[in-house]
Amino acid sequence: MSALFAFGDSTIDPGNNNGLHTLFRGDHLPYGCDFPNHTPTGRFSNGKISTDYIVDMLGIKSLLPAYLDHGINDEDLLTGVSFGAGGSGLDSNTAAFAQVMNMDTQLEKFEQRLERIRGGVGDAKANNIVKNALFVISSGTNDMLYNAYLFPARMMQFGSVSSYHDFLLQNLDAFIQKLYEVGARMIVVVGLPPIGCLPIEVTINSVMPNPDWLHRFEQTLKGCCRTGMLEMGPVCNMHDPTCADLSKYLFWDAVHLTEAGYKFLAESGIRNLLAYFTGSN
Repeated sequence: MSALFAFGDSTIDPGNNNGLHTLFRGDHLPYGCDFPNHTPTGRFSNGKISTDYIVDMLGIKSLLPAYLDHGINDEDLLTGVSFGAGGSGLDSNTAAFAQVMNMDTQLEKFEQRLERIRGGVGDAKANNIVKNALFVISSGTNDMLYNAYLFPARMMQFGSVSSYHDFLLQNLDAFIQKLYEVGARMIVVVGLPPIGCLPIEVTINSVMPNPDWLHRFEQTLKGCCRTGMLEMGPVCNMHDPTCADLSKYLFWDAVHLTEAGYKFLAESGIRNLLAYFTGSN
C-alpha cells in the first residue's frame, strides 16, 4: 500500500481542529501525555490513535499527520494524511454544530491536494498512488450520539431512528462513490461502536453494559481522565487527575479510547482486513 488517507471524526483526527474556535479539541494536556515528548497534538487520546498504528504496521511511516498541520510537506501528501475532524459526522448539521470540517469539505480538501500531487509527480504516478492507497472512513458516532440519543430533535425531523439511519447511510454511500470516482479502490468503513457502552452514555442513562465486551482491559465502563464518567475535550485538562495504569483502561476520556485501545483496534483491523486487499484470503 502506498498511502493512507483518513476521513471522519475524532477517532482519526490527529489535530485538524487545533486553532479552530470549537470545543472539540484535544490540543491540551493531559491529551498526548504518552505521546513522544508528552506533546498534546490534537489527538483525542493519551497517545497515538489507530491510524498511526496502521501506517506504522504497513511500513508507510510512523505517524499519520493532520491535513491542516502546518508542518506537512509534499512527501507527507504522497504517503497520506488525515482529514478527520473531531465533532464531525455524516450529517452536515453535526459538523456545523461543532464548527468543524464536514465530510464534504474533507473530500474537497483531498481533491485539492490530489491536484497538488498531480502537479508534483504527474498524472500517472498520482493515479497509481490513489489506486494503491488505503482510504479509511470513520464517521457516524457523533451523529447518533448527539442527534439520536443526547439531543434527539434533529433525529425527530426524520420521524424515526430507522429513517435517520437511512439518511446517514445514503450520505455514506455518496461519499464512497465520490472517492471511487477519483480512483480510490481500497476503502475501509469503520463501524459504529456500541454507543450505549460509551462511558458518557453509561453515566447519563445509568445503563450497565456487559463488562466482558472488550478483551484485554480491566476497566471498560469509564475513562481514565478525572472521574471518567463525563469528561472529554475542554473538561479533561491538565488540572484533572488521570489513572495510574493506562494499559488497563479501554477509554481515555468519556468517549475516546486510550492509546492501548486504539492499538488493539489497529491490530484487529490489520489482522482481519489486510488479506482482503492483498488477495491472500
